[in-house]
Amino acid sequence: MAKTKPLPEYPKITVDELKKKQLCLILKTGGNKVTIWGMKNLYHFPYTPVFTHALVHLVEGDCLDVGFTTYIRKIEKILLKSKRYFAIELTDLTDVQKTIGVSTAMHMAAGKGKKFRMYDVWGFVAFGLRKIFGTKKIKGSKKYPFCSDQGIDLLQAMNYEYVMDLDSELISPCDIFLIFEKHKPAKIYEISVG
Repeated sequence: MAKTKPLPEYPKITVDELKKKQLCLILKTGGNKVTIWGMKNLYHFPYTPVFTHALVHLVEGDCLDVGFTTYIRKIEKILLKSKRYFAIELTDLTDVQKTIGVSTAMHMAAGKGKKFRMYDVWGFVAFGLRKIFGTKKIKGSKKYPFCSDQGIDLLQAMNYEYVMDLDSELISPCDIFLIFEKHKPAKIYEISVG
């Protein structure tokens, strides 16, 4: 296993400051041991800790999140004091893209009269199988989302040029960090929790 280094230091942002921003990707470190093991040993993420979950802050504390299903949750209900969270703000999003993003996210979410959408368990398992067998042919479900593919799907629905050529089914939360780490219009912050 390759040697890892600590995540870089990023400016801190409070939850109240984050609420004033629109359409930021949020990445969570820590979580279930299977995902942590997979990101370290199969994906060879170069940093410690690894990212195990992704969601999108839409506006005023509302977040598009995937658990058992896709839904809108308040940011305060998501952040745990025992974990670290990072926000990626895309400073080059237009007002039109932001409007499309919020509207699309509301449509993606379960409830509010929308069709129930279950978590893509197979997509999660397919991540590991792709790495173990060295093939991209094993795909998750296009019908059901999991956390990181939903974030990329949302950006693609907004016609965000930087991600248009990506296959969202192949993107992990760690990949999201690596994709935007050197992208100049992306500002990365560590969210102050607690």
